[in-house]
Amino acid sequence: MKIKNRYFETLTGVAPLLKKEFSAKTSFHLARLFDKIQTESKVYFSEKQKLVEKYAKRDDKGEIVSNGGLISFDKPKEFTKKLEEILSIEIDIGLDTIIIDFDKEPTMTIEELMILLPFIKEVENGQC
Repeated sequence: MKIKNRYFETLTGVAPLLKKEFSAKTSFHLARLFDKIQTESKVYFSEKQKLVEKYAKRDDKGEIVSNGGLISFDKPKEFTKKLEEILSIEIDIGLDTIIIDFDKEPTMTIEELMILLPFIKEVENGQC
């Protein structure tokens, strides 16, 4: 299964999914998925941080300048271009699509479904 690095920016809503009581099979597949995603996202966020370090504005003490948590950049267009290159990289996470029977699994919010959407396939009429 392939995903783009862009996906890692959407992972803020994963925590509630980890607390739900899915079937043993679905729990196993989701645990493997989240483990793989965590591993792969470390590489992405490390590379993103290198870009921030390279292009961020710095004050007299060499500290990164931010305003309300937003980082200021010396060359914002160049930073954005480089970040977009990283975001668009497609990686193979080495897992198959997870088949979920929504009639038998816990209810999920739209946000949770959006997080899982690239990785799941719904069982329809008892068949995949």
